[in-house]
This record gives sequence, C-alpha cells and structure tokens, in this order.
Amino acid sequence: MENQDKLKTLDKFLFRVKQLRGFGDMNSFQLVSELTEIDNVLPESKEIISEIIEDLAAPQTWDNGKKTLEDNIEHAISIAHQ
Repeated sequence: MENQDKLKTLDKFLFRVKQLRGFGDMNSFQLVSELTEIDNVLPESKEIISEIIEDLAAPQTWDNGKKTLEDNIEHAISIAHQ
C-alpha cells in the first residue's frame, strides 16, 4: 500500500473508531476485523487484535479496548508520516 493511501486509510479508520459509542456497538467488532485487512498496520498485530477483541467483549473492559485500538492506529499513523 502506498504511504499516502495508507495514511488516508488509517485516518478514516481512526475517525470511525472514535465514533464508537460503547459496549454492544457491533461496529467495534467490524472495525477490528477490517483492521486485519490493512497490510502491516500494527506490529505483532495478531496478539494486539486478540487483546482488543477480548477487551471489547466485556462492558468492564470495553473502554480499554477502544483506547488500545485508538492508540495503536495513532501510532501507525505517526510511523507512516516518517
């Protein structure tokens, strides 16, 4: 994926993540599954994605899962800017 295209994709993705409303928002699982389709976004992505899915699956840890997802996408954006 070309760097400029990757930045656009990640920016749009981050915007959608920030719009998630809370536990039970099925878009959260859709976004995580879409994340796996974006090439080389997260280092060690399988482990991170598993942790995010686990956190999103419970109301007590949902906020943590969303925050982890946001942080990882923001990190990927900062790397893509370099």
